[in-house]
Amino acid sequence: MCLALLLPIALQLASFAVACPTLEASGGTLVFDRAGTLLWAERSPADAMSFPVPLSRVSPWLARSVIAIEDERFFEHGGIDGFAAARALRDNLLSGRRVSGASTLEMQVARLRRGIERSYGGKLVQAATALALARRYDKRAILEAWLNHASFGGDVVGCEAASLRWFGKHAAELELHEAALLAGLPQSPERLRPDRHPDAALARRDRVLARLGELGWIDAASEARARARPLGLAEASWPRQAPHAARRALRQRGMGEVEIALALDAALQRRAEETLEELSPLVRAGGARSAAAVIVENASAEVRASCGSLAPLARHAGQQVDGTAARRSAGSTLKPFLYALALERGVAAPEELLADRARRYGSYLPQNFDGSFGAHGAQVPLPEALARSLNAPAVELLDRVGVESFAAWMVRCELGGEASALEAHGLALALGTCELQLFDLVAAYAMLGRGGAYLPLRFRADAPRETPRRVLDAAAVELVLASLRDARWSPFAERGAHALRFAVKTGTSSGGRDAWCLATSASWTIGVWVGNPDGAGSAGLSGRSLAAPIVARLLELLPHAPESERAAAVASWPKRDRTLALPRRAPGPRLLSPLDGAIYECAAAEGARAACVPVRFEATAEEPGGLRWWLDGRALDQDASTWVAELEPGWHRVRVADELGRASEARFHVPTPRMRHAAPERAGSFGAPRASGG
Repeated sequence: MCLALLLPIALQLASFAVACPTLEASGGTLVFDRAGTLLWAERSPADAMSFPVPLSRVSPWLARSVIAIEDERFFEHGGIDGFAAARALRDNLLSGRRVSGASTLEMQVARLRRGIERSYGGKLVQAATALALARRYDKRAILEAWLNHASFGGDVVGCEAASLRWFGKHAAELELHEAALLAGLPQSPERLRPDRHPDAALARRDRVLARLGELGWIDAASEARARARPLGLAEASWPRQAPHAARRALRQRGMGEVEIALALDAALQRRAEETLEELSPLVRAGGARSAAAVIVENASAEVRASCGSLAPLARHAGQQVDGTAARRSAGSTLKPFLYALALERGVAAPEELLADRARRYGSYLPQNFDGSFGAHGAQVPLPEALARSLNAPAVELLDRVGVESFAAWMVRCELGGEASALEAHGLALALGTCELQLFDLVAAYAMLGRGGAYLPLRFRADAPRETPRRVLDAAAVELVLASLRDARWSPFAERGAHALRFAVKTGTSSGGRDAWCLATSASWTIGVWVGNPDGAGSAGLSGRSLAAPIVARLLELLPHAPESERAAAVASWPKRDRTLALPRRAPGPRLLSPLDGAIYECAAAEGARAACVPVRFEATAEEPGGLRWWLDGRALDQDASTWVAELEPGWHRVRVADELGRASEARFHVPTPRMRHAAPERAGSFGAPRASGG
């Protein structure tokens, strides 16, 4: 009797000595789509499926059910229920074994947070800790901690994880029969696990419902309806959809962020993943092992589907590489932007004839994809040159626009990194020798779909909305889109009106390493990359044969546009005589030698001749007429297109102009010649350029 009187006093004193645990729960992160559909669940640091939520986001039915079955006088005691302890002691003594317990929610939280062993000594520590918890926290905090730390079977910890795992819904959405089932599981999580022991789980649920009825917290009719409901477990376990997009979001999440809402559409994402899987035989037959796809809704710039590889959940290392974010050679995908910029700046005319023939730019000689030139005539209308993706006309347009100017424009549209790195590609930049992400290209093509207004992609549903920036003239963009919709050249020519609403551009990088296809309309933009994660090339890999069929299939997943968004059909084209279609203006003279930025190497010289180096000057002009030359700012008495002069070592600048004042210039360096003494002079040992820029 004395011990019974002294024990409460001893426990109260001990409660001041024990360490009071904190109630915070460290959980994993849930990734949802724009409508709240769960896409991905990331485990907690403790390797459990645990996603803590505040009590305000828990169904009242679950809170009542837990209190009814675990601690019915929860709001009446101060951490230890003396009545329950006396009852348990009586029942256990009469039966000779443990048949009931008296653990309060505070005591259970103490055990869950401190890992107290199940023994008589452990019970005393647990009771003292429970008193400390009750003194430090209010009842709502204790109940919330229990709901977030209790085990609900397997690796499921906490009521939110349990609701999602067993019923596919949030804890706030639980109905009475579901809440009663979950409230009963923590008594013996594995023995009552509903997917493995459904009968035992149902019996425990009904016991919880009966206790609610006995306490008068539900009426008989509600109890009967809840008992009549089946288990109703969710069909699948944890979803594993959009893994690359989910992992990218997890890497970028904020501190303590437990829920992420992406802009993805779960249904569209699932169908896009299925489409890539269905077309994987086509991809592999072309010599590629992976493919990536992105679908963007243009008005909002939201990424509605993002597939990083053919089999993102496969263990093969190559499939773990996210093809949407990998930097790969862009191929011909940059040509539409170059054409639009040339049209906007007036250096090209809409129906201008462009030369499809071999033309050397210093040491650079561009070739078409098939190595041919002028297969359909040396002069090609500008729209056809773009639609057929001819290389020589594209390089000529970049020469007119200027490499530096185009590189600066690309940086404005977040295509590539620094301008200096893009400029280093020279005129080859027109053919996409730079490396870009699929996301970069999709954002740029969505800009074309908006008529030249750029928006960065929105990956998260809660991302701030930005104001579009105009980066291209709308009229120039429409001319480019019309060329890319031309059924005579479109890879979708036989796929019907819906597909032909999209302006389509394919591309293949040098060596058959990357295949691209981009398609855009007023509403949607789709981008696909096909290739090998290790960058290996294949002779059968091309944008038209591999990437375009995937885009065509993805187009079928999108809603058809209303009539107001469809391009008007053209009944016939006016007959033109190509020879009468002239460029808006002929280009000015071009320096062929020396090249801008060239550094010359010199043969060894002897005697006084070592002081100067012979340099060849050469220019060409489309129109007849005299040329005027300047060297280092001095006008020369020289009008020939080719001549030679001996120059002193150092940097020099040459300028050539025609009678209309159109000019071209270059800056080059002549080094000091090496001296020699006994070797005969070789004729024609002019300085040879060591390096050149575009």
